[in-house]
Amino acid sequence: MSRALARRALVALLASVATLRPGRAAAQERTTLGGYGEVHYANRTGPDTPGIVDLKRFVVYLAHAFNDQIAFRSELEVEDAKLEGAQPGGEVALEQAYLDYRLSDALTVRTGLVLPPVGIINETHEPPTFNGVDRPGFDHDVIPTTWREIGVGAVGRVPGAEGLSYRVYLVNGLRAAGFSAAEGIREGRQEGREASFANPSFTGRLEWAARPQAGRLVLVRRHRRRRPRARDGRVRRPDHVALGRCPLRCRRVPVPRRGRERASG
Repeated sequence: MSRALARRALVALLASVATLRPGRAAAQERTTLGGYGEVHYANRTGPDTPGIVDLKRFVVYLAHAFNDQIAFRSELEVEDAKLEGAQPGGEVALEQAYLDYRLSDALTVRTGLVLPPVGIINETHEPPTFNGVDRPGFDHDVIPTTWREIGVGAVGRVPGAEGLSYRVYLVNGLRAAGFSAAEGIREGRQEGREASFANPSFTGRLEWAARPQAGRLVLVRRHRRRRPRARDGRVRRPDHVALGRCPLRCRRVPVPRRGRERASG
């Protein structure tokens, strides 16, 4: 993408934001602190392969909502428990740090260090997302997870389409000097460190998430106050059963009697 095209796209985005009228923002501020971690245990088969335990990742999430429209979100990650000079492994890195300006459900302007919406693991890389101990090899060799770049974009829900949302970003491009046969494009990430915007990239995602249907429970209740007998002396079946959806929505459904069925036949 050329620089002129990137500038025009950015100007068009800012112009569209300026024409919108945001609603009144609440004055109450709130701060959210969270995080997660991964401890890996690997015990490979074969001789002289003892088990290895590694605190692979420890991530701290910090967010602050200044009002109902403006919010800041960030993640700081520590890999392999510590970072020590002249030793392989270990990293302390800022994974995300961006500012959201919410104009409506359909449009939130976002700028900062963002995660390109490519694949599944890059945005949602918590351990329950994937099977196994390590992340899939595809998300290391093909998609350089965790991939983050500096840019500006928009996110929101598509009006009139339930469950349909989008994310579009204009971010700094990859640095071709970092490409290699061993790591692919992984070392081409700039990750927010003196990132060059000489060749910006456009990335986006249109996502549909179906809402799970509410579970239904059918209740069957037999009326056992009395067991009436027919003229022939046999015990008759109950006249009604109760069918419904939890918790308390029930209706009475008549149950035909065998005696009546025989009489009508």
